[in-house]
Amino acid sequence: MVGTEFVGTSISSDGGLLDPVIPAMLRVNPHIEWAQAAKRGWTRHEVTPSEWRADYREVEDATVEGTPVEVSTSWVLPDGGTVEQD
Repeated sequence: MVGTEFVGTSISSDGGLLDPVIPAMLRVNPHIEWAQAAKRGWTRHEVTPSEWRADYREVEDATVEGTPVEVSTSWVLPDGGTVEQD
C-alpha cells in the first residue's frame, strides 16, 4: 500500500534556516516530491469524490497585513491514482 501525505508550511515560524539542507534531504529521501522552507504560508485543500487538490499558498511578507498571496505549487491526487504536480 502506498500513501500520500501533504505537509504544509506555517504562517508564523521561520523555516528559512532549513532551506540550505533541503537539497541534501531530498537526495536521501527519494519519496519526497517537493520541499521548501524559506517562505511562509499555508496549504489549501479541495477534496472531491474524484480528486484531492493541495495548493501551497505563500505570502510575500508574513509580518505585513494584506501582503500579496501566491500559489507556489499545486498537487493533485486523483481517486485511485498517484499524486502529480499540477
